[in-house]
Amino acid sequence: MFIKNFPSLDFSEDDLRKLFETFGSLCSVKIDESRVFGFVAYNKGEDAQSALAHYTKLSEEDDYKGLYVTKCQKKEDRARLLRKDTLKFMKDLARNNLYFKGFPIDGVT
Repeated sequence: MFIKNFPSLDFSEDDLRKLFETFGSLCSVKIDESRVFGFVAYNKGEDAQSALAHYTKLSEEDDYKGLYVTKCQKKEDRARLLRKDTLKFMKDLARNNLYFKGFPIDGVT
């Protein structure tokens, strides 16, 4: 799993491990050297799915409400998904028309 938007700058791998080990046994926990994002791997896929479901539905009162948790994807897969979403957005935007009526025909108000 890919995690970013940690709650504090001094967030450590141990803190990340404590957050995610409640859902099952972890295979590995790693925070990047930039301390901007991290990765968590579970031994079982079901454990990862339950953690993902939990952290995507956090309430606003929770300390970790800004935590972004998603399934890890290869760079090519992520780029393909972003292109697909962008094309869908552009098609939806092209369908939005704005019509005005009630203007005087002779140009006099």
